[in-house]
Amino acid sequence: WVEQAAIAILKKGTIPKHIGFILDGNSALLGKWVLQRLALVIARLETFGIGKVLGVLEITVYAFSIKNFKRSEDEVHYLMQPFWDTFMVFCDNNQFIKDNDIQVQFFGDLDCLPKDVANLARQLMEQTMGKQKVKEFNVCCPYTSRDGMTTSIKKNVQMIQGKSGVSCESIEQHLFTSTSSPLDYSFTDIRRNSAQ
Repeated sequence: WVEQAAIAILKKGTIPKHIGFILDGNSALLGKWVLQRLALVIARLETFGIGKVLGVLEITVYAFSIKNFKRSEDEVHYLMQPFWDTFMVFCDNNQFIKDNDIQVQFFGDLDCLPKDVANLARQLMEQTMGKQKVKEFNVCCPYTSRDGMTTSIKKNVQMIQGKSGVSCESIEQHLFTSTSSPLDYSFTDIRRNSAQ
């Protein structure tokens, strides 16, 4: 009854339709960083249980920046294993996704990821694609807004060469996040500083 009362109170205010979680990757202890973020990303699926009652329709997790590929090869490999494990959990938890009409989308350049991780991400998107999906779970991995804008501009340059017109709308349509609704609220999860 406490949970129901809290939800009733929260519903009296404005509930955001789209919430974003930014996972900061500057932890001093990499192992702890991986485990925390793995738990957080998995927990986001469970968030939809509450989100369904409150009316949250979209959750975006900014999970892995392209800049992380500047780390050593060993660190990148170490970071990729939890992503593989997490995406497998999503695939294994497909019934939850189906029952809650969730579409999983990945924003970013999947070609930057190891093939097995990228293939699993694509498989998850394909499995959850459908006309009846009413909630979205977006994973920005690997992603930076700069890369998203650069990709959009490159596609618009191709449009110019193909004699098509370019506009603000065409640039927006080619962003990685073009299928996503505007973000209402975002916050950083367990922000750590490497100086701590």
